[in-house]
Formats: sequence, C-alpha cells, structure tokens
Amino acid sequence: MSQQYPTPTELARSALAHTMRNISESGWRVGWTPDLEYSLWDALTISPMHCGMGIEEQDLARLRHLHEVTGGWWTWSQSDGRPDFVTTQEWLQIYANARKRKSKKKQD
Repeated sequence: MSQQYPTPTELARSALAHTMRNISESGWRVGWTPDLEYSLWDALTISPMHCGMGIEEQDLARLRHLHEVTGGWWTWSQSDGRPDFVTTQEWLQIYANARKRKSKKKQD
C-alpha cells in the first residue's frame, strides 16, 4: 500500500477482499471459508446456486465490478495463512488446476 494514501487500485482490491469476507461471514459464519474463492468464482461464472448458499444479486454485481476494476481475484495462501491477491491470468490458471485435481479425484 502507498505510504500516505492508498491508490484507487489498492482501495478496489481491499473492497474486493472485504466483499468476499462479508459474503463468507453472511453465508457460512466464517471469515474465509475453505475454497471461498472457488465458490464465489463459480457463482460469478456458472450460477449463484453453484456456490452452495444463497447469494444476493447485488453482491454478485459488486464482486464482478471489483474483479474487473482490479484485474484480479483473492485466493487463500496456505503457506501464508491469509488471502493473497493474484491477477486474473494467474487466477484462471489456479482455478483450472484446481478443477483438474478435483476431476481427477472423482475418477480415482
């Protein structure tokens, strides 16, 4: 973050993380439920019903807008024990790899 004042991009990234946490707290009563980033991405790209809980259209619109403004997504870092911001390109690769692992587990 900037030394004196956060940039508009930093504020948008913070708003995106805050929105994701609020949805998790509202729906699952946990600050960052396991696989939150995947559930919310599925809600945005597949169907709101896909995330396993009711999600308000205004929350989806806010997530979509903040994702577009920031050019990225928050994902949980197991090594750091906190969310990390990644670019959309990085996120899509993380998401695709997770889908492949999930699909492979179903086949085994």
